[in-house]
Amino acid sequence: MKPKHLIMMMAGACLVTVIILVMFKGSASTPQPPVESAPVAATQTPAEPAPAAPKAPPTVNEILTGMDAFYEKTILAYQDSVNATPPYQGEPFIGHVHARNQQYVDAIVACQRALQTDSNDLNARYTLGWTYAVMGEDAKAIEACVECLKLDPTYTRATILKAWMAARAGQLDEAMDLCKKAAAADPKDPTAAFGVGRVYSLQGKFAEAVEAFQKVITLKDDLPEVYLHLGLNLQRTDQPVEARKAYTKALALDRFYSDAYFLRGLSLDKSGQFAEAAKEYDLAIRFHSSFAQAHLMLAADYLRLENFHGAELYFKSALKIHPDYREANYGLALTYLLTDRIELALERRNVLNIKDPEAAEKLDAVIQQFQ
Repeated sequence: MKPKHLIMMMAGACLVTVIILVMFKGSASTPQPPVESAPVAATQTPAEPAPAAPKAPPTVNEILTGMDAFYEKTILAYQDSVNATPPYQGEPFIGHVHARNQQYVDAIVACQRALQTDSNDLNARYTLGWTYAVMGEDAKAIEACVECLKLDPTYTRATILKAWMAARAGQLDEAMDLCKKAAAADPKDPTAAFGVGRVYSLQGKFAEAVEAFQKVITLKDDLPEVYLHLGLNLQRTDQPVEARKAYTKALALDRFYSDAYFLRGLSLDKSGQFAEAAKEYDLAIRFHSSFAQAHLMLAADYLRLENFHGAELYFKSALKIHPDYREANYGLALTYLLTDRIELALERRNVLNIKDPEAAEKLDAVIQQFQ
């Protein structure tokens, strides 16, 4: 064999030996632990936390808790307006129902027709004066009272209405003096006693007013207006149950007395009896379709009862009667929010902002909770 071939064979044998030794060493050695990854550097940015779940929109009760304070002013304003309505004491005459339902033109026409038939008709002349008083035309009202007293100086109804004109002008002491003089002249005259109670109520002396109205009832117990004002002053002396009894008595004497239904509804609302209150407002509307406050409060109770269709219907009907009705716009916006119609709620907010930016700002705070 040539030397060159011998060298090549020896080299190949050495290489095989090395490979076998390496393979044997690897299979016999202890397994090595896996290489750990390098620790995270201190400067590495941590993972961002998961976003918080969106806040649930407020419930009906949560919204209405805020709305109750907003409506409280409306309720008090209505009670004050009832208290400030000139007294119509005694038997109602033709035209009185028209005037009480704000149908003033019809009331005036009815009274004037009666006076054309008999110019000495005290009831017609007094009702005419009362209608002018309700309309705010005090000069014409006083003129009618003077004419009545010329015909009969003892016609107490005209004296009380004249006193009322003085009270409305801020002359409460003069008004009380006229009423008390009339009561002293005839202690059994329920009209004079009623006038005393009404002036006490205007003065904010509600307990004294209750006492005066109770005296009227002992003299004459079939006058619905007396029971209405007794109820109003009982409510203001924190006697809601007794107040509702008085309203019920007024309605027993006059089932069309929309103010009595409405005030009984307010009393029930105060006691948390919303379904029962809604029935009272519905009756008030039935007998006086343009009773805007009754539409408003019925809508508010429907909202409390989660009757959103009814709430929307009556907030809108209140706005048909008074297009700028702040509380109705506010309530309608809440109805839209609670029925997932935020765009319509924003439209109501813009309407509200034109007439009452402060109310619109309050509504903004509610709208933000739904966005």
